[in-house]
Amino acid sequence: MARHLYHCPLRWADMDAFGHV
Repeated sequence: MARHLYHCPLRWADMDAFGHV
């Protein structure tokens, strides 16, 4: 999954927020 996040920086921010919640 990290690879996908690397390709999509915008998605990474979203995932980070979701993971923190």
